Amino acid sequence: MKLSKIKSFATYHKCIREIHNAGFINYSPSYNSYEGSSIEIIDFESVDKNKNELSLEEKALQEEIFNFSVPALYEIEMYFNERDIVSEEACQFYSLYQSKDWSLTNDKPMKCWKSAARNWISKMKNSNQNQNL
Repeated sequence: MKLSKIKSFATYHKCIREIHNAGFINYSPSYNSYEGSSIEIIDFESVDKNKNELSLEEKALQEEIFNFSVPALYEIEMYFNERDIVSEEACQFYSLYQSKDWSLTNDKPMKCWKSAARNWISKMKNSNQNQNL
């Protein structure tokens, strides 16, 4: 407290808590009057390196967890038939995404073909409604 040149205990503790909340230090207050509180200064260079290493590891884990399996045409036809859509639409859906190697418009790999099929069906229904008007 002498080094900070703050004479008020309340102001000193308020500043320490604000610095802790901002993430510059780790502050562990001691509620025992005979022990001092511990303050740990965070080294941002090592934190950034650790975050980069973790993010690379997380990406590798996500890639391992997610393995998209290309559906067969009959699976897509069954999915469309369950929703009362003609199988011609299922064939068009299959042909389009097969030609794109089952990737989305932004060249990201498809995670779930069923969500793409739901989107396809909803767009098809909207276009049919607009044509009827």
